[in-house]
Formats: sequence, structure tokens, C-alpha cells
Amino acid sequence: MNIKLVILFFITSILLPLNICFSQNTKPESLSILIVYGAENYYNSKAQEFVANKWDIKVYRIVGITVDQKIADSVATVNSSLWKKLDSTLHKGSEKVFRKEVVSEMEKILKAQRIYDANKKLKRAIRKIEDKNTKTYSDLKYKEDDLTYIYIIKSYDIANTDVQSTNLKVTVNIENETVHIKNLVQKTKIRRSSIEKL
Repeated sequence: MNIKLVILFFITSILLPLNICFSQNTKPESLSILIVYGAENYYNSKAQEFVANKWDIKVYRIVGITVDQKIADSVATVNSSLWKKLDSTLHKGSEKVFRKEVVSEMEKILKAQRIYDANKKLKRAIRKIEDKNTKTYSDLKYKEDDLTYIYIIKSYDIANTDVQSTNLKVTVNIENETVHIKNLVQKTKIRRSSIEKL
């Protein structure tokens, strides 16, 4: 199926419930949906995710594609509904406030990443996992509080990348610049998708 048709169907599946909500005068919480498309910086995406969670916004991300004008207009309709709702329930200019918080959050994430990258104990722990057949990667999963970030380090066999092992949980506090490492053992199977719900 054409990728544009798939995306348009995905967006329509979001717009239809929104139209029903308007006609039935349901609770405004049902409008808390933000759609993001196009390639994005990883740290910006994470910052957006964390701020959206704090604001109780559901983010739907269309990853790594260029969209035509019809799809872009549909996305704009959904996002406009969100900001209008938040302008009335939170404060005026909610979109600008949201973007400002995303920038601030990204700065904190970048600081956490610098602390993570500089930690020698963590580097040694990763080297113990890796060999010629096994590689690792890290994922910033969530925030424990406003100053504490949780990374998960996973490993995979080069010959079979669909099966991964969850090896380490890394806690980074950006206030006191500490790193805590916890060993984990868990295997998972990758589920690949071009559209990801955050």
C-alpha cells in the first residue's frame, strides 16, 4: 500500500474521534493529541516526549518521512485543536510555553548525556558486555524526577539483531552529576514500525 495512503488513514483515525468529541461535547481531555512528522533530532524528540508526558499530551510520531500538503494540513488540524484546548484550560500561548519547556528540557538531557558519556565506570561496564559478536546501544527511557534520567543499555548479537538483551539500568543525576549502574537480565524481541506511539 502507498505510504501516503497509510499515513493519511492513520491521521484520519485520529481526526474522526476528535470530530465526534466536538459534536458530543465530551471532555476536553480527549483533545490532548499532538502529531509530529519528519526526521527529528533524538534529544529534541526525547525532550518533547518528557514535556508532553508532564502536560498529559499524547504524542503520535510519524518517523523519517516527507509528507505532502494534504497530510500536513490534516496534522495541523489536530495540533491546532490541542493548542486551542490548552489555551482555554491552562494559559494563553500554550504552544509557545510548550516549545520553551522543550528547549529547557533538551538542555538538561544534553547535560545528562555528557555526564553519561564521561563516566569511566560505565565505559568499563559496557566493554565487558561487548565483543566481536555483540554490540550495545543505550536508550534514554524516562525521568525519575526533574533532575534524574534513566538510561537502559541493551546488547544484541550482530548475526541476529531481532533478539536483544537488557543489560544495564543507568541512573544519571544532573544536579550532583552522579551515575548509578544496575545490572539487569532480560531478553526482548524487537517490534519494528514506521509509526511510533510515545
